[in-house]
Amino acid sequence: MRALIENPLFEQGMDKSHRAISKKVSSTINLRTVAILPITAGVPVVEFGSRLLNALTQIGVAEGVTSLNQSAILNHLGRHAFSRMGKLKLSQYLADLEEKYGMVLYIAG
Repeated sequence: MRALIENPLFEQGMDKSHRAISKKVSSTINLRTVAILPITAGVPVVEFGSRLLNALTQIGVAEGVTSLNQSAILNHLGRHAFSRMGKLKLSQYLADLEEKYGMVLYIAG
């Protein structure tokens, strides 16, 4: 990930076997939104999301990185954020964050 961020064209000097791998990896250059979902009960997604956020911050994602979870959204928009009336406000808030930051991590936990 660090190599991709620092030099997105790093595959130019590689041999053929490494180029195939890097072409798969280079498709993540435009990665801006990531959802972290538990597949079974007991998976520490909040801890994983926090560690991923720290790692991406250290790497230096362009325009920064932020994370969101349900409580952060409720703190910002209030208890009606997920109601029928609040959906428009919520979608605007999420769109604004995706415009402001280079990467947004959505953590469902």
